[in-house]
Amino acid sequence: MKRRWFRTLPNYYLILIINIFFVYFGIIKEDFSQFNWKFFFFLQNFAWPFYGFFWESWSLCIQEWFYFLFPFVFLFLCFSLNRFKISKKIVFLITSLVFIITPFLLRLFVASKFEVDHFWLITKIYKVVIYRMDSVAFGLLGAFVKYYYSKSWFKSRNFAFIIGLILWSIILYSTWLPNDFITKIFKTSMQSFGCLLLLPKFDSIKTAPRLLTRIVTHISLISYSMYLINLALVAEVIRDHFLPYNVQTAWIMYGVYWIVILIVSTLLYKYFENPILNLRDRVTSS
Repeated sequence: MKRRWFRTLPNYYLILIINIFFVYFGIIKEDFSQFNWKFFFFLQNFAWPFYGFFWESWSLCIQEWFYFLFPFVFLFLCFSLNRFKISKKIVFLITSLVFIITPFLLRLFVASKFEVDHFWLITKIYKVVIYRMDSVAFGLLGAFVKYYYSKSWFKSRNFAFIIGLILWSIILYSTWLPNDFITKIFKTSMQSFGCLLLLPKFDSIKTAPRLLTRIVTHISLISYSMYLINLALVAEVIRDHFLPYNVQTAWIMYGVYWIVILIVSTLLYKYFENPILNLRDRVTSS
């Protein structure tokens, strides 16, 4: 957890402060009243919706609360189930299932009662921590299978990949009405499970052309910075100050958007994130 927080927190707070500055001084036109103390503790969407100010941070809140709560639930279950001589392997599996089942039940018994349109479906359910922690838990379930059943993980890669593609085809090309029961309750679980099914195939790919490898490696290094700056600090600045006036300028600004993201994210990684990661390695190894 310490290593993860060294990676996520400094960059997050830096970009949060820049967002506060940009909104307060009108560089981007968002409602400053949407900002509050909850942003400093990843509580902006814990059990309630938020929108507008630093909206892209919703998914980071889900990850941070999952990785914060999971060890406590795991330790609690280890202590509670110790009398039954249950191995930590099984307790880990049970804990993962708790984080998959609990958000599902909350969507089933709470979120299913919401009357929403497409915007509020996403804002009140899909982007709220307590309804979405299962999205991370599915990944942890995949890690469990790979670690303990690596042969099955590898052997199932092609079949799982096909099923995953079928599932994602259903997700992408079906009609999902916002107030339908299946949309509120099942769609996000299907998305997470579909991603899980694709992982064994991708995990089995060990070689690629050198140029592609370098590009993918670089994008993976700067991806967190890209995530933090892409919406408010780039897209909204373009929207508020360089709004395209025809199709040609729209395509030009779209290209500028990606160029700015790649350059700024690279600089942010090189001169801020990477030095902190180096400090993390020194601190955690001592």
